[in-house]
Amino acid sequence: MRNPKALAAELRLRALDAEPQERAELLFLAAEYDRMADVPAFGGRPDWLGVPLPK
Repeated sequence: MRNPKALAAELRLRALDAEPQERAELLFLAAEYDRMADVPAFGGRPDWLGVPLPK
């Protein structure tokens, strides 16, 4: 599990070498993970540790 800010940063790095369509999807996901990181106690779960990193 990774925290949403760390995952967003990794997705942006992956987007640097991606094809245009994949780049758009990765950047969209990065923006969503940034947004999720700004939500206090994401999903109302105080035990939340992060999101799974896609392979």
